[in-house]
Amino acid sequence: MSIRRRLFLSLSFILIILLAFGIYMHNLYQTLAQHMEDASVISLTLRSLQHTQIDQASFVKYGKADDANSCCREITEVKNEITHTTLLPGIEAQTNSYIAYLEQLKIVRIQMVESEKYLNETSSALMALISDETQPPNFDRAYILSKLVDGMNTENRYQLSNRQYGVEQLAYLNDISAYAESIRRTASTSEMAETAIMLFNLSRDLYDVNKDLITLRQNLEKLTLQLNTLVDNMTNDMDSVMLDLRQTNERVVYQIKNLYITMFSIIFFASIFILAQLSARINNSLKSLTDGTKRISEGDYNSNIIIDGNDEFATLSTSINSMAETLRNAHFSIVTYNNQLEKMVDAKTMELLQTKDDLEHLNRKLVQEKEKYVILAMTDALTGLKNRAFLISYLDQAINEAKRYHHTFSIMLLDIDFFKHVNDQYGHHTGDEVLKSLAEILNKACRQADIIARYGGEEFIIVFASTPLESAIVTAERIREKVSAAHFTALDLHITISAGVTTYRGDTTSSLIERVDALQYKAKDSGRNCIIHDFEPESDPV
Repeated sequence: MSIRRRLFLSLSFILIILLAFGIYMHNLYQTLAQHMEDASVISLTLRSLQHTQIDQASFVKYGKADDANSCCREITEVKNEITHTTLLPGIEAQTNSYIAYLEQLKIVRIQMVESEKYLNETSSALMALISDETQPPNFDRAYILSKLVDGMNTENRYQLSNRQYGVEQLAYLNDISAYAESIRRTASTSEMAETAIMLFNLSRDLYDVNKDLITLRQNLEKLTLQLNTLVDNMTNDMDSVMLDLRQTNERVVYQIKNLYITMFSIIFFASIFILAQLSARINNSLKSLTDGTKRISEGDYNSNIIIDGNDEFATLSTSINSMAETLRNAHFSIVTYNNQLEKMVDAKTMELLQTKDDLEHLNRKLVQEKEKYVILAMTDALTGLKNRAFLISYLDQAINEAKRYHHTFSIMLLDIDFFKHVNDQYGHHTGDEVLKSLAEILNKACRQADIIARYGGEEFIIVFASTPLESAIVTAERIREKVSAAHFTALDLHITISAGVTTYRGDTTSSLIERVDALQYKAKDSGRNCIIHDFEPESDPV
């Protein structure tokens, strides 16, 4: 199995585990969400029941039939809301009992309303009777009013629906009935008897109505107590359910936490195991490949790499073995060819060594010839002095350096007097000997830094390097004197020279030579055997 396939299967296994974990987590969260929804419904139910209980308490004390119908509708709506949840198994029966109690309350309250209506009418008639001015004068209105006031609410005398009914009211009404009976028995006139009978009847009616109201009130109080007990029981049940819900949520959270730890542990250890297997396979294969390739690189072409399996490493080992076989065959061919090549190289090496010796000999000869020709190119062949071409090149360089570094140099152009007579009288051979001897005198009279060149025929130019004109004039006179005193050739000839001397004054090469040549011709015109210069001494300050 290839490494890629192993990795694919490992990742698929991990993904399947993660998918199963996700599905289970989804179900747990669905359960938790359902519980939270039920908790919301229960909370709404508690608020509704509390609100309804408050309305019911108000209804018991002050309510009408419409109020009772409204309470019943609210309770029915609460029942419809809470019957959708499974957290309160007995809620439907309890809400049905609640509604039945409210129906009874509604009936009792309707009776109370009718009784209070009749009570109001009776009370109004009694009050009208008491207020009638036509009644007999011995009709004690003050006594009756005092009894009525004691039995009624002093803040709302004419609204019996807001009274608190009790035994005291019945005692007051009995007193009024007894008083009316005593008036009837002792009545002196028929009008007095009729008034006493009417007062007696009204007081008895009030007594009966109040008694009925007391009974209804007791029934209402019992029903109210039962309703409160029922609501308390329902509240306790819902508290128990809420406690179960919290415990369920805690269990769900705990299960999620444990499941998360378990799944993480499984994935972690599975990943470690898979990676360990792959790492061991890769390490072993790489070690085999490394050892095998090292042996092959060291020249052991007969070595083979053996890796079991059909993955990439096995394929690579097969390729390396094929390469080693190819290298083995190529090595044999190379060794054979190398032996032949070594023989050829030895023969060629001997040839090259011989050729190298010949080339070195020729190179030495070329260097010698080059030096010879370089000297010939710069030297006059007769006198051994520098020639005219070298002189022109040197003057160009000297002028450039003088401009750059603000140096000065002087130049002397000399010519042998009547040299043509020497050639004509003694021959050119004697003239050449005179030129050679003059060159020797000039070399001895000048410094090594000075340049002496044969300018042409019997003319010579001397360049005095870094020499002012005064010093150059002195040297030129010394040279003229040595030439005049010297003996030339075996014929003991005497010659003289005429020369011009000048110094560099920002000239070009041609202008400098023209100026010194003009001075030399002036020396010829001045009688020869003299030095003509253009030195102008500075005048003394006055």
